[in-house]
Amino acid sequence: MSIDPVSLAVTAALTAGQMALQMTNKIEGPRLDSLDVTVADYGTPLNYFYGTRRFSAVPIIWAEPIREVKRKSKTKGGKHTEYSYFGSWAVVVADHEIDRVTRIWFDKHLVYDITGPGPIQVFNIGTTSTTNKGKGTRTTNIQLTEHLRIYLGTEDQEADPRMLADVESKHGANSCPHYKGVAYIVFEEIPLEKFGNRIPQISVEAQREESHGYPYESFPVTVGNNRLWNTCISADGTKLAWFGNDRIELWHLPSRTRLRTAPAAGIGVGEAGMFSTGAAALLGDGGIRFYSVDGVFTGSQSVLYQDGLRVVQLPDGSDLLVTFGQAFITRFYTFGMAGLAEFFTTDFGDLSAWTVRACCVDSYGDVWVSGSIAGFFDSWDDLYLLRISNISGRTTPGFAHLNTGTFYNGGATSFAHYDGHFVVHWGHDYLIKIDDETLSIVDTVAMGGDVYSSAKQWGNLAPGSSSIWLNYSEVSLSDLSVIRTVNGLDWKFEDADGILYSSNLHALLCWPQYDATLTIRYLDRPGDPGTTLEAVIMDVSERCGLDLADVDASELTQRVNYSWTQGSGRDILEPLLDVHDSIVRPHDFGLEFIKLGRASLGSMDVEDFVTDSGPRARYDMPRELDTDLPRRVSVNYSDLTADQQPNNAADQIPLDVTDSVRELSLNLTTLALMPDDAQQLTERWLRRRWYSREGYKFVVTSQMLKIEPGDVYDLDFDGIAKRGRVKAMTIEKRGAVQIEMKRDDPLVATLSTSTGQIASGHVAEVLLVPMPTRAFIIDTTYVVDADDAVSPFLTIGAGPAAEGAWLGAAFYEARDGVNYDAEVANVPSYFPATWGYCTAALNDVETCSLWDRGAGVNVMVPGSTLSSITEAEANADPTLNRLIFESGEQVQFTTATLESDGSYTLTGFKRGRRGTEWATDLHAAGECFILPDSTLKMTRGASDIARTLYFKALGSVDVLDNATPITFTYDGRTHKPYAPCHLHATKDVVTGDWTITWVRRTRLGGAWTGGGAIPLGEATEAYELVVLDGADEKRVISITSPSATYTAAQQVADFGAELELGELALATYQLSDLAGRGFATVGTF
Repeated sequence: MSIDPVSLAVTAALTAGQMALQMTNKIEGPRLDSLDVTVADYGTPLNYFYGTRRFSAVPIIWAEPIREVKRKSKTKGGKHTEYSYFGSWAVVVADHEIDRVTRIWFDKHLVYDITGPGPIQVFNIGTTSTTNKGKGTRTTNIQLTEHLRIYLGTEDQEADPRMLADVESKHGANSCPHYKGVAYIVFEEIPLEKFGNRIPQISVEAQREESHGYPYESFPVTVGNNRLWNTCISADGTKLAWFGNDRIELWHLPSRTRLRTAPAAGIGVGEAGMFSTGAAALLGDGGIRFYSVDGVFTGSQSVLYQDGLRVVQLPDGSDLLVTFGQAFITRFYTFGMAGLAEFFTTDFGDLSAWTVRACCVDSYGDVWVSGSIAGFFDSWDDLYLLRISNISGRTTPGFAHLNTGTFYNGGATSFAHYDGHFVVHWGHDYLIKIDDETLSIVDTVAMGGDVYSSAKQWGNLAPGSSSIWLNYSEVSLSDLSVIRTVNGLDWKFEDADGILYSSNLHALLCWPQYDATLTIRYLDRPGDPGTTLEAVIMDVSERCGLDLADVDASELTQRVNYSWTQGSGRDILEPLLDVHDSIVRPHDFGLEFIKLGRASLGSMDVEDFVTDSGPRARYDMPRELDTDLPRRVSVNYSDLTADQQPNNAADQIPLDVTDSVRELSLNLTTLALMPDDAQQLTERWLRRRWYSREGYKFVVTSQMLKIEPGDVYDLDFDGIAKRGRVKAMTIEKRGAVQIEMKRDDPLVATLSTSTGQIASGHVAEVLLVPMPTRAFIIDTTYVVDADDAVSPFLTIGAGPAAEGAWLGAAFYEARDGVNYDAEVANVPSYFPATWGYCTAALNDVETCSLWDRGAGVNVMVPGSTLSSITEAEANADPTLNRLIFESGEQVQFTTATLESDGSYTLTGFKRGRRGTEWATDLHAAGECFILPDSTLKMTRGASDIARTLYFKALGSVDVLDNATPITFTYDGRTHKPYAPCHLHATKDVVTGDWTITWVRRTRLGGAWTGGGAIPLGEATEAYELVVLDGADEKRVISITSPSATYTAAQQVADFGAELELGELALATYQLSDLAGRGFATVGTF
């Protein structure tokens, strides 16, 4: 097939330009000069293939002009205009039906792969922004599988809707071909920023014949309860939380990495849900317990008589937690941005008393709950649906009381929404389809479910899914039919007591009943089918117009992966037959394809040969000259172990055996082979070529007409034994038959056991799955004097949340507290943070002036190591083994003891370094720290001090809306003076006045190695002495030297009487011209 004229609709080449800066207060980003796309020329040959083949630079048959999106934003530098570009186009894979597309490359980057374990797509080929009415801009990642459509080339396939609309808008109705019988891929609205704002070159690997592979991975786990109790998947499908036996595990599913395992004492969990950020909520004994993305308990919320919950994501990216009541309880709760809300089912609809059993978000963004009535003796068939959040503003009914006709007591009502209807799994036994316009039942189908698992399977169903996996059966949410049922034993001989489908991995997460194991069974992965040489021959023969009844290739069972674009049948098949030691011969008025190396059919000797009346000898034994034969042969092929990139197999005759110097190179890159197979086929080809250099010619009578090309006979030439294979036969005019043979032997056809050459320098192409990002924004003091700067700054860092690939991170700020549209810092991939977390809380200390040689603290340091130093080394260099905790304390340690679980126990501390003694009691289990030599500075303005700042850190695989907010009030601690020391107060018993003194400290130059005066460290010397009454400040005394007097008159004015010993509470601060009050020293005298 050739490219149709429609493909010529857009032909101009893509070029890129950059706009210059026009004005200092109006910044315009790079912009393309042309939005046109070049497509394939008319007449471009298309691919035909067998087995599995990779094709580079597949032709584009349709493309829209590149779409430009203009976005304006306000920054500190003025108004900023950015341009982003999106492409929609289609490429042809093959001019026939295929079974599947297995891999796709954009330029040289693998972006889609279903061939093995792991995710099938990269997780961020770009981002797109949408505006939420009244709620700012929401940024989401582009998932490739949601922006491509694969057409397998069936004869009944319709034209792609996007392509159809575009072509007909330009060329009129019925102008768009349907490409029936053509396999192609449509890419829609692909962000082009990562590809130079141009359409990338597309390479595709596809498989023609159906095959099935069953890859799996198994991981040990530490949490008990191997059914699905207390297991939940985040809305974006990337995170898994699992609770039980007083432990918590957090997983990153794309990389199959355990991010955190930690004790979670006394959780007593009944149900678990996960927020978009990866934080989790657990419902159990008396309320909801909340855990951070690091698995740290962050607080609880009391709720009454609830035994289930689910967290759903709303259209604006926020989350809503909904709880489900215990039997006979009409109360339920929601917990979202507005806090906790309590509801009763008796306040809605027909005021019936029913219990909420499940929750889901419909395709319009509205939140619904479903429920039933608890009772006895299976006496209720009442199903309830209630819309509790009408974000869409739809005016359709929001409440339904339906009778299912099947009676239960408090029957399960797990449900989902798809394509204009709800599907309710009633009592784990029936699927009920309900129209979302009328809320009436339109279909009921018997469908059993696992009472222990099905509620979790519905609760963790990805929004918008068209099907659900109920254990090993995939069920359609469209017509309620069973799409397929798989056998778990095809993957691994292991039971699965609990099963969850992971849309991110397209796999089943399986927990066996008695083993502490998580097994991931990957779905729809291809096997290694190849195609028999017979199938290739029959297909080509049919395309050449031959009657297949006249073609017999049943003997050629060799499996091949082969492709071609154009040529005659002979040109297509001859290289395949040659390399596979096979031939074609006429047979019974048809064609027969056979293997060489056949057994002898009998014997002939000179007595069977005839001659004419002339002097011609009875036989001739011609022999090719060695110099006419190749001494060395080199075969170029596509290497199946190297992503079908070119490789080479070679064989040669030793120099001392032949005078030939000829070298022959064969191009078989249309054939994909394993290196060992390629080497063995190459050796056999050269062996056959040399063994066949000797020929035999003779004439026999017409009685030998039964002989056919390819037949093998044992020959006796006047006592010289040979074996020959018939190459050609010629019937002479007098009826005799002239036979031409080539020397043969069965051993020539036997393949060796040689190993092939591995592709030099090839790096296996796999989908790079970067780790999620762990980010730090810490408001702490200087680490060293060299940090001194005019403006205050925050200490930041970012790195992988676990050991593995990481592509860097960017920090975004929401200056209005809503829109995270200002990129304020980034951390490159080559500068990841060295960080860790404490498995238990670091203890408080009474003083930071002495060594803390206590029990220490146990820490985990993902992907990094720690080392020990001596106390003398710590004293000599305060930067060695320095840790900056998220609380702000800077700590130095001497000894890091490696434990058997990979953790370290740290001991020998110098606490409160660089004036951070105020943070020694702020530590908790799970708190993280970062090493200062892997940090950067984020400069802030003085006007930011005392403001609430809003940040998010976005890694390459993260979605901005799902990133964990980092929100705090900025203190400007880099410029806050240290707390004064040696605070003393004495009372004059005669006058009643109190004299207060202290010793100042300095942020800079405080090592005091020269014995001189300690530098002030501030522009001016100023202090505030505060007299306290509990938390109230009764009086503030401003002074410029480290002493003050609190007079008796002032005491009477503040308290009504003079203060006696033990009653005077003070706080003193050194002041900064930029940051105001420094850290406080307090005391009671």
